[in-house]
Order: sequence, then C-alpha cells, then structure tokens
Amino acid sequence: MSNWRKILVLAALTICYLPLYSVAKDNYPNFIVERITNLTPELTRLTKDMGPGDLVVFDLDNTIFRETQMLGTDEWYSYILYHLMATRNLTREQAALELEPLNRSIKFKSRVKLMEKELPQLIHALQMRGIATIGLTARHPGLAASTLKNLHSFGIDFSGHSGLQHERLENFRIAHFNH
Repeated sequence: MSNWRKILVLAALTICYLPLYSVAKDNYPNFIVERITNLTPELTRLTKDMGPGDLVVFDLDNTIFRETQMLGTDEWYSYILYHLMATRNLTREQAALELEPLNRSIKFKSRVKLMEKELPQLIHALQMRGIATIGLTARHPGLAASTLKNLHSFGIDFSGHSGLQHERLENFRIAHFNH
C-alpha cells in the first residue's frame, strides 16, 4: 500500500470505518478521507490532480447506492441493534450476531438505487485515467454476489481497476469490521 501516491476514501463515514481511518492516517501520509454528501461536484475537484499510481476507495452503502426503503438501511440496522442491546441486555457483539441473519436476508432481497445518477460515469472516467478504484463495504461476505449484481446493474465494475493484482489483502492490515 505504500506504493500509492495518494489514497482518497469517499464514504458516508460510519463507525465501522473509523478503525480503518485510524490505521491509515497514522501509517500513510497521503491517505485522505472525505465525508461527502454531494459526491458528483466534489469528486472532480478531489481527483483533479490524481492519475496513475493513485487510488480512490468508494464506500458502497450510502455513497454509491442505498436501499429504496428504510428496512435494511444502516440507520435501521443501528436502531434494531441498540434496541436489542437495551431490551434484551445483550452486548453489541451478541446483538450483532443475532441480527445478522435478518439483516443479510433483507439486504439480499432489497432493491437499491444510486445515490447520484452520474456516479457510474464518474467512476469509469477515473478508471480510464488510470486511477485505481475499489469498492469498500462492511457487508457480510455472504452478500458479495448480490452486492456485485447491484453494482453491475448500474454499470459499475471495480474488477481489474483496483491496481491490486499483485497485492495480498493481508498487506493492508484491515480486518473485517462489523457495524
């Protein structure tokens, strides 16, 4: 990861990515995290000086797409998680383990929509400039196929554009983070 000139992470920063941010900012001086609510105009500004050798990381949920209904959103998940903790006297980990099968089932069946209609073209334009792009998610690994299906339905394809073909994921020192 030290080979990247700049790393830009675009996320609706939820608590699950704070450990990632902490590790990255302490070890990689060119690591930039931006919490953006209107991505389209900002993406051009933030990437204008980027090119081959740079990496843009897109959070998926609430940055690229979101559920079309409240059920299954991060907000819904957090509400149910804390409700389980409060009403059943569960730890966060116990509540998350109990909630995960339901959350996975809902996410698997939920329809999603783009946060901004221009995102697929903007991501493709970055890739055409030689900028590596990856999608990042805290979703359960069992949702990988449906998540890829959602991305592909919007014309978003991160495969072959990550610049990570020769990197091993453990080199990133990023663990699987739960909500």
